[in-house]
Amino acid sequence: MVLPAYNALAASASIVFPDRRTKPRYDRWQDDAWAFYDSVGEFEFGVSWLANALSRVRLIPAGLGGDPPPDRSRPAFQRNN
Repeated sequence: MVLPAYNALAASASIVFPDRRTKPRYDRWQDDAWAFYDSVGEFEFGVSWLANALSRVRLIPAGLGGDPPPDRSRPAFQRNN
């Protein structure tokens, strides 16, 4: 997949978990679901409509109660080398 030139790279490194012991499973029902999606236009329209609506959601982190505001004077993550 080639990204358009105007997209920015969001991460500088891939996240790889070295202790991952299992591969993602692929089951027969997934083929059935994609076949249904491809063959029933009303279902495809509904799924696409919902996906497009959810893609516009803006997630805002928040705390409960009287939590103090975060310290923004230093980076949220710092790699120790």
